[in-house]
Amino acid sequence: MVTSVAVSTDGSRVVTGSADHTARVWDARTGKTLHTLKGSSGNVTSVAVSADGSRVVTGSDDNTVRVWDARTGKTLHTLKDHTSVVTSVAVSTDGSRVVTGSADHTARVWDARTEQTLHTLKGHTSVVTSVAVSTDGSRVVTGSEDNTAQVWEARTGKTLHTLIGHTRVVTSVAFAADGSRLVTTDDHNNRFVWDTETGNRCPSDTLLQSTAQAITTPDGRFLYAPLGDRVLRVSTQTDETELARRLATRPDPEWHSRQAAILATEKNVYGAAIQRAAVRRAMGVIAIDSGNLTQAHAHFLEAALLQPPIPKVDEILSNRIPLAVP
Repeated sequence: MVTSVAVSTDGSRVVTGSADHTARVWDARTGKTLHTLKGSSGNVTSVAVSADGSRVVTGSDDNTVRVWDARTGKTLHTLKDHTSVVTSVAVSTDGSRVVTGSADHTARVWDARTEQTLHTLKGHTSVVTSVAVSTDGSRVVTGSEDNTAQVWEARTGKTLHTLIGHTRVVTSVAFAADGSRLVTTDDHNNRFVWDTETGNRCPSDTLLQSTAQAITTPDGRFLYAPLGDRVLRVSTQTDETELARRLATRPDPEWHSRQAAILATEKNVYGAAIQRAAVRRAMGVIAIDSGNLTQAHAHFLEAALLQPPIPKVDEILSNRIPLAVP
């Protein structure tokens, strides 16, 4: 199962993390695997790629962070100071700093070259679920299961703002390109936009490039979203060729919804779950057609949550087909 996705600044490379204990670097144009990054002894929970595409950072539930050479696929550094699952990773624009979040309730700022922890960011009272670093490297933002986000000064590790407003787990955080705004998302897909300097909430009509588990390439041409053991790639462009393709393959959420109802009536809970996930994927593609990327992100995330795991052979034979996440 794909757990996380990152895209290089030029959009030429896609990096994915997986529950198979590996990460992969892909050619975005051909869809071919360029490197399989092996070394983690646990699930790869989070991935990030440096702005120049030369470095990949992965976090794992083996409590470690690894920095890789994206061109060769070799491990450059292993960062080991966290005492629990690494849930999220980010890398500064120049690749010199790595920021990580963990189930040990802390985030850390690392020197990517020396493997040393520069700052341990303490202040959350529960799991740190997500981290991000501003383009200029001066600010770090963290989200947590304590329903808050915090803004930190990267140079000193001091807390600048505690962002209070969510009533659910904060699942993702991201900075705007100019660093003046940041967005936080919770597990009910509520999104708040904040002023980075003041810590005050702003009108939530600002779209950032990375929200929930779906990300848009820096040039805005494609949306990538992890769905089960695959990564969905959707073009956001609407030239004549793309319009013709969409008209010929336009998804039909209502059809999937009817199929889900039929399968549920037949007590085929697994098939019904697949169709319910397909409803959300179809709605996500339609949202992109209408230009609403924020709504598309939300639909793709819901699809990922609704998608049931692929059954194992023994589960099929024993009639123990796993159900979707409720």
